[in-house]
Amino acid sequence: MSILTSGIDALAGGVVGALARLAPEVLSILDKRNERKHEKEMTELNMKFEELRHQNAVDLKDLDIEQSRFAAAMPVLQSSIQAQAQQTGIKFIDALSATVRPVITYWLFFIYALVKVGIYSTYVNAGVAADQAMVALWGPEDTTMLSAVLTFWYVGRIWERDTVRDFRR
Repeated sequence: MSILTSGIDALAGGVVGALARLAPEVLSILDKRNERKHEKEMTELNMKFEELRHQNAVDLKDLDIEQSRFAAAMPVLQSSIQAQAQQTGIKFIDALSATVRPVITYWLFFIYALVKVGIYSTYVNAGVAADQAMVALWGPEDTTMLSAVLTFWYVGRIWERDTVRDFRR
């Protein structure tokens, strides 16, 4: 039995020795695989970052172009407003010209209110509670439109008043 035991011991020692020599190689292979995977992920992230950076640069360029167009249009808009404000000397024409903006404003408000009443009526006829129908009528677009109207009639008027003062100086 001692020959058998020493043979098993030699065999076990050889297997353990081989495994001990292979373990660093296996770990090295696994480490390299993880390293390549990490490098691939980093490359993909860098590519996405570059795409976003490029898109941001394009968006900034588009914004600059739009800003330039707006700046170029401002003098034309100012001159058209000034030309419209000039009196012709014919009282009927001047009075009619002065009513264009308010009449259009009232007309659009009337149509808007009519549409909202129609939608409200549709909700109520469909069985929606009146308070829920009122809440459903008001959305982000309504808030935007209300802000635009209030800005035009109140903030815009203050800006125009202050602008007129600056021109007189």
